[in-house]
Amino acid sequence: MAEPSTNTPADKKGRRRWVTVVLVISLGLNLMVAGAVAAHKFFGYRHGPHGGLGIAGVLPKGFFFDLSRERRKELMGIFETRRQAFRDNRPVADKSKRDIAAALETDPLDEAKLAAAVAGFADFGRGMINMGQPVLLEFYKTLNVEERRMLAERIRKRIERKRRWGRW
Repeated sequence: MAEPSTNTPADKKGRRRWVTVVLVISLGLNLMVAGAVAAHKFFGYRHGPHGGLGIAGVLPKGFFFDLSRERRKELMGIFETRRQAFRDNRPVADKSKRDIAAALETDPLDEAKLAAAVAGFADFGRGMINMGQPVLLEFYKTLNVEERRMLAERIRKRIERKRRWGRW
């Protein structure tokens, strides 16, 4: 006796629906990826150029990828011990940014208020740099000869990359 067929028209419709759903989702994901690639191609750098001067210029993060995990942890410990001191200054940074925003909102523009707000922000920035300078020096002194050479090369590569892309 022959077994009844399980391939009824209703089963075929159900399978077609699932295939259609999967294909539509796949197409959507492919279009999303293609759009991201096209946007990167046409618009270039995703977040725009940053301020220029910062720790990334003298301590490129690519340098840490060249080190072993243990050495990386050891060197990062230098920064970890001072992290809270820098975080404690966030409210000061926020206040100086709010002062600039408030000065920009005045109508007519209060140039003296704006100049004072920008000077306050600059003073804060100099203070942060002065706070970070001994930490950076300690970090550099901790490096061995080979690591110093690797870091120097990474810094030069970063400078050249910025020049090549016209970001400085």
